[in-house]
Amino acid sequence: MSDAEQNSLLQEWSDTGREVVAIAADRITTLEAERDTALAEVEKLKADPNRPFPLMVTRRSVNTDQRVTCPWWAAEIAYGGYTSDCGGSQSLQRISERGGFGNGEMDTFFPGWREKIDINLTLQAEVERLRAEVERSYPCPPTEREELKAEIQFMEEAAEAQKAEVEALRQQNEAIAKISWIDVGMVWTRENRLGPHMSLEKLHKLSKAIVKTLTVARGATDS
Repeated sequence: MSDAEQNSLLQEWSDTGREVVAIAADRITTLEAERDTALAEVEKLKADPNRPFPLMVTRRSVNTDQRVTCPWWAAEIAYGGYTSDCGGSQSLQRISERGGFGNGEMDTFFPGWREKIDINLTLQAEVERLRAEVERSYPCPPTEREELKAEIQFMEEAAEAQKAEVEALRQQNEAIAKISWIDVGMVWTRENRLGPHMSLEKLHKLSKAIVKTLTVARGATDS
């Protein structure tokens, strides 16, 4: 094989290698995106209190309503009773990985759980029905809906800021009152040291001293 043929073959292999690397890189990017999407879905499910929690069928249970899942919030309530009796050596997540609670354990640790779950499901269905009815009765374009959400969020933030301002004013007034009455007491003691009976001139002098004390106290808290 001549040098030219060898160079041509090497170039062909090099080009093929670059194509393989590019294809692999694209595949890796796709897989990473799928992984991130799956992780986001997992986190979303973890935050959902209605996500299913596995249950084991209890053969000897007197209750014929044997269920294979329950909402996670119901399992959390049962877990509170479980930890009181059995300790917290196993997390709720670990219990779910091992098959969940038995129906009989749910009966023990969360009495009436079936009825409470059914009521909750009924209420959820009603909420969804009303939401759908509102959407049909008052159609709102997506952009307008987002604007309304932003406006609501702005109003909520403004309300929180207003509450914080009111609390700050309340604390300021408490500080003013505390400082003022201490200083007023000192003024009263100083001006009235000769006895409880004062002339009009002395009473006027005391009033001016009290007003001055209140003004200085308010200025101190404002600064």
